[in-house]
Amino acid sequence: NLRRALAGIAARMDATEDVLFVWIASHGGEDHQLLVRLDPLALAQIDPPSLAAMLADTGLVHRVVGISACYSGGYLPALSNPNNLVLTAANADQPS
Repeated sequence: NLRRALAGIAARMDATEDVLFVWIASHGGEDHQLLVRLDPLALAQIDPPSLAAMLADTGLVHRVVGISACYSGGYLPALSNPNNLVLTAANADQPS
């Protein structure tokens, strides 16, 4: 669902001029996965490489990503680049 939402938003944006702002609030684990749950559906959790790939697939250059979750600092290595601003609620090794 997140991948589809990002693709839909990106399709309406100027890829080099506009800034994508994504805020994610969830529970995070020491394994750096964001909890995605909607019982009874079996959903894949969001890990740093998956989120980085979703954002890269948008084709948008400039992005602001906020992650409010325990251990969300674990997303910094995968998301950091000169065109991204990444905000996290906690270090990679601490709960928020």
